[in-house]
Amino acid sequence: MRLTKSLAAKGESFLDRMQVNHPTAYAIAENMVHGEMNDSAEVNIKSFIMIGFGAIIVSAFIPMGINALATAETANFSTTELALYSVIGVAILIAVVMMFVNLAS
Repeated sequence: MRLTKSLAAKGESFLDRMQVNHPTAYAIAENMVHGEMNDSAEVNIKSFIMIGFGAIIVSAFIPMGINALATAETANFSTTELALYSVIGVAILIAVVMMFVNLAS
């Protein structure tokens, strides 16, 4: 019981420090945890269309991107270049998904 109280106090202390030191990150995290609920459970048609459109685009370009990354000549790459090259596809995928999430909201 004593350990639980100690951990809870440390967690609250961390959150207080985060709110003071990083207010933007704290506000984003707070909005994610305690966001507004849509009680009517309606789906915005723009969101629905954009998510579907994004899924079609991602599904169309991912196989070509994977094929291009797999067949590229990387024999002369240094270790750093090879490590960065493997991250490029993931970064592009994340950027495309985030773009469609922003358009849908």
